[in-house]
Amino acid sequence: MANENRSQDDEILALIKSHEPLLRHIIQSNVHNPVDVEDIFQETVLAIIEHFRKGRPVKHPKAWMARIAKNKCIDFHRRAKGDTNRNKAMNHLWPDRKQ
Repeated sequence: MANENRSQDDEILALIKSHEPLLRHIIQSNVHNPVDVEDIFQETVLAIIEHFRKGRPVKHPKAWMARIAKNKCIDFHRRAKGDTNRNKAMNHLWPDRKQ
């Protein structure tokens, strides 16, 4: 069983590795801070691995992985926007507050 899981993980990692340039390009096109790019790439890889470990099939892996990368970028921008709105509200309530 352990060898079977290791084999599956090796296949998943090989698939990710073969499409890594595309995934990084998508992320770098949407996010410009290198640290954030790396974080989003890691989130993308984790989502891909978790999906495959659940035994869910994928018809078009390249397009599917590209969509995950794009969605992770959208999630990032939503979080960043929420943080900005939260900071504005906090500054309005406590103008002398240090960030």
